[in-house]
Amino acid sequence: MGRSLMVYDGICSPRVSYPDLRLMRAPWTRALGLIGKRCIDKRRAYLFGHCRSVHTCFMHVPIDVIACDRDMCVLHVETMHPWRLSSTRVRETRTIIEAAAGSAAELGIKPGCILSIEES
Repeated sequence: MGRSLMVYDGICSPRVSYPDLRLMRAPWTRALGLIGKRCIDKRRAYLFGHCRSVHTCFMHVPIDVIACDRDMCVLHVETMHPWRLSSTRVRETRTIIEAAAGSAAELGIKPGCILSIEES
């Protein structure tokens, strides 16, 4: 069973933003995240629940970082290059989504959008 990430911007009806959503739950997968990846599929996103900030140490490629509150409302979107710490810590952040650099802008994901997980 797969999962996808849906986005609702308040204007258009909800649409699939990332058809391949990976939930990063196990301690080992959370610790490694995207470290070591040389390319990231634009159709895939990685969700880190109960997470307030991230870093890109040991990474080879830039990533988009989407910070959401407990209701999955987007608070902040940032493209982070390798060897950086998240520049903006939003106090209400409870979930972080990592994806290919530039994909959030291409999909129209910005502060105020509501995200949801759909099982397929």
